[in-house]
Order: sequence, then C-alpha cells, then structure tokens
Amino acid sequence: MKKNMLKLTHRSIRKQVPSLSFNFPEPTTGGKVMVARKKDNGEGWTVDSLEVIGIGWLLSYRQYAIDERETFISQVSESVICLSIRWGNGGDIGYRDGEDNSIIEQRKNYLFWQGDRQMEENLLSGEHIYLDLFVRPECLAHLDEHSVIRNLLNQSDKKPFGEIEGIEIYVDERIDDYISDLLTEIANSVPDVERFSCLCEHLLMKCLGEYHLAPPVALPQEVKKSDGIQVSYQPNAAEKKMLLKLDKMDRAALLMKFDELLQMTSTKKKEQKQEIKLNETLKSLSFRLVSESKTRLAHFYINLAQLMELEYNKETFTSNEQEILKKAICETCILSFELVPATPELLVFYAKWSNDSPLMRPIEKDQLIDILSRLMPSKNFDFTKDDSERGRKLLAEQIKETFGFKPMSYFTGEKMGEKPQEIAELYNRLMDKCAETLELTKDAGIRRSDIVRELDSAYEANDLITLLQIEIEQFTQEPNYIEKQDAEHLKWLVVALLFLDQDCETFSKELRESSIYSDLQLFHELGDSMPKFKREIKRQANELDRIGILLAEELKAYFGSAVKGEIFKIANYILNKKG
Repeated sequence: MKKNMLKLTHRSIRKQVPSLSFNFPEPTTGGKVMVARKKDNGEGWTVDSLEVIGIGWLLSYRQYAIDERETFISQVSESVICLSIRWGNGGDIGYRDGEDNSIIEQRKNYLFWQGDRQMEENLLSGEHIYLDLFVRPECLAHLDEHSVIRNLLNQSDKKPFGEIEGIEIYVDERIDDYISDLLTEIANSVPDVERFSCLCEHLLMKCLGEYHLAPPVALPQEVKKSDGIQVSYQPNAAEKKMLLKLDKMDRAALLMKFDELLQMTSTKKKEQKQEIKLNETLKSLSFRLVSESKTRLAHFYINLAQLMELEYNKETFTSNEQEILKKAICETCILSFELVPATPELLVFYAKWSNDSPLMRPIEKDQLIDILSRLMPSKNFDFTKDDSERGRKLLAEQIKETFGFKPMSYFTGEKMGEKPQEIAELYNRLMDKCAETLELTKDAGIRRSDIVRELDSAYEANDLITLLQIEIEQFTQEPNYIEKQDAEHLKWLVVALLFLDQDCETFSKELRESSIYSDLQLFHELGDSMPKFKREIKRQANELDRIGILLAEELKAYFGSAVKGEIFKIANYILNKKG
C-alpha cells in the first residue's frame, strides 16, 4: 500500500489547529520531490518556510522574525527521527505536554528519535533560523553499521520517543557550507527523490562526523536541462531491475509475456471490482443494521465530553486536575470518532482540547465527500471511488482541481521542452486519443474527463508507467497494435504491466487487511454466508446497545452532582476504560 507523504504541521500556539487537512501520496520513485514555500504571520512575528518532501524524508527550513517572545508548536504526521539545527537569538525547545516535557537550550543542535510527539519552540525576540530534517526510521536501515544510527533504530523499535538531548550535533563551517549548497540546488532545480534522499543522507552523516563521504554529484539530466537540450527519460532503480530481466528475451518471448500479464492483470482487476461492489452491498446492509446503535453510543460519548467541558468551565482547577479533564475529554471524543466519522464541528471541538488533529481510521471516500459538502455546500464533489494505485492518483488530481491547487510545474518553472522526450511524446499522443472526452462548459471553459486528469497528473509527475498503462488501455484493442511496437517500447509496455500486477497484489492485500473493508473481511471469515453476516452485524448492534446502557447506569450517579469531585470520577472512569 502506497504511503502518504510526510507532513509537518507548524503553527503559533495562539492559532487554532486546522479542522481539516488532506494527505497526498508521497512522490513516486523516479519522480520529483514536493517543494512548498509558505509564509505565516501573526501579531509581532513572521515565518518564511521552505519544505521539501521526498520518499520518507522531509526537510523544513524556517526563518523567523520575532518582536516579542512567541511559542510555536510543530508535529510530523508520522513517527520520525529528527535532525534539528538552529541559529538565532535563543530560546528553548521541548516535547509538548506529557510526563517528559523536557526543555532544551535552543542554541544547541540535536539528533533524536522524536516518534510522533509534538514539539514546542519558545523563541526570544529577534531573528531565528531552524533546519529540521525528518526521516522514517526504515529509510536509515541500510546505515545501521553506524553505532549512532543503530542506537536510534533500536529506540524506534522499543520506545515511543527518545531524549532530545541524547545526541548533540556540532555544526561547523563545512556543514554550514553543505547546507547552503543543498538549499541553493533546491532553489535552482527541483531534484528527483533519489537525489534528495542522497543529499539528506550526506547531511546526516556529515553531522555525525563522516566528512570523508564524497559529495553527491549533479545528475546528467540536470546538466542537460541547463543546456536547454531535450532530455531522455531516466529509469529509476526498480524500472532498471525489470528492464535488465527482460534484456535476455527475444521479441516472441516479450509478446508472450505481454499477453500473459495482460490477461492476468485484467482478471485481477475484474475480481477486485467484484469485491468492491460486494463491499458496497455489505456496507449498506451493515449501515442499516448497526448505524443507529453506533450513533447512539457515539452521541453518548460526545454528550459526556461536553458535560466535562461544562464543569471544566464552571470551576477553578489545579493544573493536574485540568490535565485529567482534558485527557478525558479527548479520549471520549476518540471513542466517539471510532464509531461514527467526526463532523467538522466535532473536529474543531477535539482540536480545542487536544491541540492536535484526531487519530482516526482511514477515511472512506463517501465520508470525505460528506465532510467537504458540509464545509462547501455550493460545490458538487464527484470523486472517484477507485481505491487502486491509479485511483488514488486520480483522487489527488480531482482534489487539486476542486480547490484550485497549482500544478508542480507552476512552482518549479519546468517547461514542455524540459520534459523527458518519451513523456512528452506519449502524453501528446494519448491526449489526441482522449480529446473527445473533454467537455465545453456553459462559460466556454473546458471540463476535463477523469482520463485526461490522469494524463495531466502523470505528465506533471513524469510518471511514464501510468502513461504506458493508459496506452495499453486505449490502444490494445486496435488490430496488431502491440505487434507493431519496436522491441524497446515493447519492453516498457511489459514493465508497465509488471507494475500494474504489483499494484493489484498490493490492493488485494488492502482488501484483506484494511479497516475500510472490514465488512468484506467479516463476510469472507463467515464463509461468504449472507445469513451469518446479518446475524453477526445484529449481534454487534446489540452489544453496542448493551455497552451504552451499562455506561449510562455506571455513570448515572455522577450526572447532575454539584460535588466538584464527581466530575473527576467520570473522567477517571473514562481514562481507566481506555482500550
């Protein structure tokens, strides 16, 4: 299953957490990194930031101008190892909330296992520069021969987070120069994900004293771009590996392999469509049988959270008592969200008490559309329901179009002539084929079809594999089309089908394991028996009703009590029931 890109949430403590945010798939192997430049400001402060996101790596470079002391909060969307380098007038940093709320002198630099903890930065007036490099532990597994890296990887396996000051980093002129060169390269040309990973690794290892490493050399593709010459597509490591295996096949063997893969992937896609259709039927049935029970219990939890909020606002509590109530309110919200998707209003309520976005189950597309429709009732959201790899890319393109997000070429300045020749030629040929799917709007504009959205998305990302897969769909029905292709292009068509087969296997695993398809999984566990499935869903509904009645009975004595201590009995009851 393809992972979402790492995402950094950074804000002043005086600003609310956004109630809704989107996660996009991380860049593909061989594609470009995601580069974002942002500006944020408030009363007496401004922050200019640069974020660069690759596969498992996120670099954040932030420049602060502070008039008076200000506190900022930051958190990464996943558990990460963090290299934190800082220049400026001083302040302190530490984990936000929790038992280990250590405060560390801001002028020092550290490498540490952050896990999924929030960080708090208290900055003095003046100018500050922060460079944070975040990385998934798995991306450093090949460096485990280094004792420091091995220690961090061990921490990531055994601890939720590590000590910030565990590994202090000394930044000398050589590291300063390397950082300057790295930022200059990103500013001048957007690197691909492999090069960005290499640049980040070298920075990390230099900070650990490994100065003997040769600096990454510029890629030939980047040199050609500066000369204004049409570039050729550079296959990534996975593509090269597949092509190498096909080199020994003659034309007849390649045609046979193509036919075999085409038939196999077509069968898998057909079976998966049937499974998705069955899942929709089961989900609808489950909703009718259990939704009322889930909704009743979810509302009970929210009412409980609101009761605790009311009492919190009535009384003056110690800091320890406030912490208990806040944790209980958050936990009660999460219990509700596990039963029924949170509305935008409840997400805001949760964020108010947690200073965080809730950890929720994977959101289904109809739930996403429902949330967006509440936020923007004037818009019509018609997103794809295809959960395959291609479907996820299409969904990302649909969301970009709906919200008016600029394409990456807008930020990178990449022009048509700078695209790999193979990408540009195949894109143009497919656009000619699919031009009839475009529609004219009433205001003389053009509405893209989904196939054109896919083509535009693949073109922007230099995603040759997706373009080849679309070519197979669009042209293989033409007589002798495949037989007319030269041996080199035939190899690439086979590679595209090999990747499609991998995607089918990944999606099949998701159908078996993801919570989004829990009804489908239950149906198969019960021997594909509809009567057994109905009985089990009814049993679950009855169990939820029983839990609701039991909770109401156990907490009945506390409701309406004027005694301050009773609200803590409710709070402790909820926290003790956690899990």
